[in-house]
Amino acid sequence: DIKEFCPDFDGLDFIIGGPPCQTFSAAGARAMGVAGTKDERGNLFLEYVRLLSSLKPKGFLFENVYRIIGANKGKDWEQITKAFSNVGYKLFYRILDTADYGVPQHRERLIIIGVREDIIENRWFLFPRPTHGPDSRSNLPHFASQLALNGLPPEISKKGLSGKYGYLLKEIPPGLNYSF
Repeated sequence: DIKEFCPDFDGLDFIIGGPPCQTFSAAGARAMGVAGTKDERGNLFLEYVRLLSSLKPKGFLFENVYRIIGANKGKDWEQITKAFSNVGYKLFYRILDTADYGVPQHRERLIIIGVREDIIENRWFLFPRPTHGPDSRSNLPHFASQLALNGLPPEISKKGLSGKYGYLLKEIPPGLNYSF
């Protein structure tokens, strides 16, 4: 349980993580409304802030669904960004599509990069340019799931598609996901 985690080390350069997304996600909204920070899971970002305050890494990456920005009419987003800023981090954020970085699925995620204020001063963090798709310099096509699965060792590929809905995977067009 992250609430019980009390690290006894220092010298950490970077932390990567994010709280559960259900309380901010579209699926969560359909199932229970957008609870955001009114839900216990939506407050786990405070544990992330606690660790930042304790460990004081040079920076961090925080990932979640982009709907977090508008949860509870933006009040949750304001609370989250203020908490990160209050422990000494300058924030840079952007909504990125994983397909633009070689992942075989369009999946938009909010990425927050925090850099300790005493390190960043008046400079800015620049997000990497996309490696795939129309916005990439190389104009590489988005990576399709079929290509990701090609060349698997025989012992893996013989198992076939598994899971309750595994048989449906072949029906998903390249670049799309379960919502198809």
